Formats: sequence, C-alpha cells, structure tokens
Amino acid sequence: MKVLSCKTLKWLSVSLVVASGCTPLKKFQFGDTRQSAASYHTTLATQIEYPNVRSSLQPEVVSTPQPLTIENPADLQSRDIELDEAIQIALANSDILRSLGGSVVSTSALGSRTVFDPAITESNPLGGVEAALSAFDTQAAGQLFWNVNDRPNNIQINPILQQFQRTAYQETAATFNYELAKRTATGATFSARHNIGYSLPNTPNLAFNSAYVGWFEAEYRQPLLRGAGVDYNRIAGPGAAIGQYNGVLIARINTDVSLADFEQGIITFTNDIETAYWELHFAYHSLEAIVAGRNSALLTWQRIRELQKVGVRGGDAAAEAQARSNYYLFDVNVREALTGVNGLYAAEQQLRYLMGLPPTDGQLLKPSSQPMEGEVVFDWNSALRDALTRRVEIRRQKWNIKRRELEMLAARMNRRPTLDFLGRYRYRGLGDSLIDSRDPNNSFNSLYQNIFEGDYQEWQAGVEFGYPVGLRQASAAVANARWNLAREQSILQEQELKISHDLS
Repeated sequence: MKVLSCKTLKWLSVSLVVASGCTPLKKFQFGDTRQSAASYHTTLATQIEYPNVRSSLQPEVVSTPQPLTIENPADLQSRDIELDEAIQIALANSDILRSLGGSVVSTSALGSRTVFDPAITESNPLGGVEAALSAFDTQAAGQLFWNVNDRPNNIQINPILQQFQRTAYQETAATFNYELAKRTATGATFSARHNIGYSLPNTPNLAFNSAYVGWFEAEYRQPLLRGAGVDYNRIAGPGAAIGQYNGVLIARINTDVSLADFEQGIITFTNDIETAYWELHFAYHSLEAIVAGRNSALLTWQRIRELQKVGVRGGDAAAEAQARSNYYLFDVNVREALTGVNGLYAAEQQLRYLMGLPPTDGQLLKPSSQPMEGEVVFDWNSALRDALTRRVEIRRQKWNIKRRELEMLAARMNRRPTLDFLGRYRYRGLGDSLIDSRDPNNSFNSLYQNIFEGDYQEWQAGVEFGYPVGLRQASAAVANARWNLAREQSILQEQELKISHDLS
C-alpha cells in the first residue's frame, strides 16, 4: 500500500477547504421559506426600481406658473410675436424636433428626430464613415512570452552514450513577435513582421549553450478575383462577408439619408409652427367674433326687457326668454372659445410648446403677422418639375436606390472564387547574443549582426484558391440585392405619383 506524501496531503486539504467554502450550507431562499417561486417573482423580481442617473430639472420647468383660468384675456398682458420670430425661437430652442402628433414622454420618443441624428449616424462605430475608413488603418500586433519546459524523455540510457543523453528535456525559452499590417483600397495587404526566439536547452553538442533565432519578414497579399478592386472595397469593405456591405460609399450614403431625414424633420417642424401660429391667430379672431355676438345678444336682451317693462309690442315673455337664451348660449361659446380644447388658451399653449417656451409666463402670445392677401398664380409645369426634383423625400429615396445599386454591384463581384497572390521575403539570423558589437570574425556573435549581414535569405511566392461549389450563398445575395433594388425603384415611382396627385 502506497503512503501519500506530506506535500500531497497538504494540497488535498487545501482542495477540500476550497470546495467546501464554495458550497452553501443551506439552500438560498428569499424571505419566508414558505415562499414559492411564483411569490418570489411577484414580490421581489417585479419590484419597480428607479435608475440613478445624473440629471437636473430645468429651472424654467420647475418654476412654471399656474395655468391660466377662465378670465378675460384682455386683463392679461399680451406679447406680440411675428411668424418669423416664432420660427426663429422654435429652431433655437429645439434639440428635439417637436410634433403635436407625437409624444416624447412615451415610448415613441425612440422615433423622435433630433439635431443629434446626423452626427450619431456619422459617428456610428459600425456603419459610420470613420468606421468604414478605419478598415484601412495600419494594424499593430505583438506577443512576448517566457516559458520553461521540463519534459521526460522516453529513452533507455546507454552507459556508453550517457553523456550525450538526457532523461529529461529542460529548456528556458522566450518568444517575441511584432507585426504591422496595412490594407489598401485595392484589397491588397502589406505586412512587416519581426520574430525573435530565445532558447537555453540542456541538449549537448550545441554551438551555443543559449541562442537567439529570429528574422525580418515582409509579405504582400493581393486578391485577384473576389475581394479585388477599388469599387468592391469601397462598397462592401475589405474582408466583408457575403451580404454585408459596410464600405465607405455605403457609409456616406447612410449619412446623406440621415441628413435628408433631418431636413424632412425641419420642414415638418416648421410647418407645424406655422400651423400653430395661424391657429392661434384664428382663435383670437374667433373669440373676438363670438364676444361681439355675445355683446349684441346682451343688447338685444336688454332692449326686449325694457319693452317688457313698459308693456309695448315686442316685449312679451316669449321674446324675452328667447333673447335671454341667445345671450347665455353666446356666453357659453365665449368660454369654450377661451378655455376649450380648441380654444385660445389651448392654441397658445401648443405654440408655446413648439417654441420651447414654458406653458405660462404671465403673458399671452398674440400673433402680429397678418395672412398674405393677393392672387398667386403658379405655373403647373414648373411646379410639378420642382416638386419631383426638389422634394426631400424624392432625394432620400434616390439615395436608397443608389445604395441598392452599389450593393447589387458588390453582390455580383462576390460570385467569384477566392484567388490571392502571396509573396513573402525573409531575412533570417542566428546569434549567441541578441545585440552585441560586430565581430568580423564571427557572424554569429549576435542575432542582429547575422540578420543584417544578409547571409540567410528566404522567399516564398504562390497563390491561394478557394471556391464554394455551387455559389449558393453568393447567388442568394445577388437575388436579394436585385429584389431590394426593385422595391426601392417601385417606392420612388409611387412617391412621384403621390406627389403629382397632392400637387394637383
């Protein structure tokens, strides 16, 4: 029976302690042991928590005055504002392009357009222009390792040759590798490498007890079929998989599409401001007209009451009741025109929201611009031509078509086998030391002396070939690109038809 050594027992004890320390003494439970898994999820896992983020409330929001109530707007201080001023204030206060039809408070805020969108698209680390250009940046990589080898040899020691034989191979070694690689727009890759290996073995009959082995190497790889050419690498990007198009041209089109979306948001936002401005203008005039009607109804009622008092014709009870009813009806309409859903206060608050102003500030905004009066005559052909060429929706869709055309071109280029030319040249060396003064009598005095003397040179040239039989994935990518292009062209035709209908 074998007896365990003290060292073995010590490591066994440590292992048992660690294993027991990682094992809980009892099953982990939340709260009462009688809680079931369902009760845990209903009481703990679904608790509402609030994120701790660095944010501060805006002073103008916190100090918002009390909303306006039913009172005479003539008693409130008014602020005359022109349409151009309203648009200018709104654009200056709007990082978010507000819309009366949407709400940034709900989850629809994810689709809100902001002034940051073009910059976000441009700086996208996956599809932005700089990200696409980074594929052509010089890449540096290096490794540095030390290791000790101690391996038993499966040999029978010969007494005669025992001084040349070792029962174990022992070595102290180190390796250093460094590489610089640069990819070009044609798909070619230039690489420069430097490798150093150090070895101190117990092997007899060596020229040096320890030696340095290393080389300088230059490599050139040029795709000849798939992946070759400036057009392909600017569309799909170098080394792109089939169906992935992340080149510089695609990234720039994404930026142009984002700019078109931003421009469309500005146009819609400005149109909403103008609409809200003229609705407020109408609310003021509507209120004035209803107030005038109420005053007229009041005078009529008062006149009929005077006739009723003196008992003359036209002062009967039915006429007085009718006049009184008309007055109260106009009074209700005045209140509705002032505080109703489509009243003056609501229209003024909508304009304030679009302008980025507080809901109330003790003043009523009052439009001072007047609608343009006069006959405007448009030339139909000129208007139609401008609509079909200058509308931002048309320009955006044409960018989408351009993207699909480039994707189609890259997809067709992917229907080629991989054929790369490879050339490599190497200066190799061996030395007793890494760096030392040059010894003309011993070229192996140092590694770098031996390398720079150029006595040992190697080269390699050839081609690498790869071909997926059937080209099924590449053919599917071509078909997909063709259908995407057809879809975008159909959308453009539909947009042009809709614009012509809207214009007519």
